[in-house]
Amino acid sequence: MNLKIVFISFIVSFIALLTLGFLLIGSLMNDGVIENKRAGLNFIIPHEQDINLLITVCDEKPNPADIYILLRVSACDNIVCITNIPKTTYTMVDFKRGNLQELFDWGGINCVKEAIENITDIEIDRTIQLDNDDLKEIIQYLSEINIDNDLIDEKFPEAKFVDGDCFCELLRKDPVNSMVSLKNYFNPNLDLSGFFDEMDSVCNMSVSKYDFEIRKMGFQQMIFDSNCGLVLPSVEFENIHGYDRLTDESKIKLSEVFEKTNSIK
Repeated sequence: MNLKIVFISFIVSFIALLTLGFLLIGSLMNDGVIENKRAGLNFIIPHEQDINLLITVCDEKPNPADIYILLRVSACDNIVCITNIPKTTYTMVDFKRGNLQELFDWGGINCVKEAIENITDIEIDRTIQLDNDDLKEIIQYLSEINIDNDLIDEKFPEAKFVDGDCFCELLRKDPVNSMVSLKNYFNPNLDLSGFFDEMDSVCNMSVSKYDFEIRKMGFQQMIFDSNCGLVLPSVEFENIHGYDRLTDESKIKLSEVFEKTNSIK
């Protein structure tokens, strides 16, 4: 009799826990977490994996950066967003006024990060600082970059394959579309851990191994998915009293595109 009671109690408890589990999953699904079954994978990708990166590029260190790229990677929404903030954009940080390149020269990456957050109302999670030599090493790690998509063909009809020197040149002609060309190279067989280690060894970045590992599954899923979305918001600037400033409409647009449900700090 006691065994029967124990068995019934166990079954009731098991059903209760199972029901609770489904309820919790349902709650997560309604709270910005989607179940991902693309490419034969089946796992839950939370919005907490979304990350906004500031990528800066200079000719050589310690010169101030002349390229400022905002990159959002969202495995949950299955999109990558890329935009470029011109170095001539003017703002103020801690009573210091100047354009981005001047602010970078004055206060480094943290100063320009705060400046771009002020300009765009976008919360930046991590930063990556590169120079031409860093880029060349990364391109060499990736081998040749295939530039055969429509966006690049329209801009650079003569370019099909580029080496590190050529990529640095293209990056300064068109930062956004040159970054887009990198996406074409990634393939499901790429060793993401090896790629992270290469980035970590050649450039200065605040992306930690922990940051990478908790997002690695989402990154891998996006590489598998050929339908991964790409958002390239076009932004406009206006010259006020000789200074370049982001228009209010563009500021709202960028804020919406790069908005995240949560942020890992």
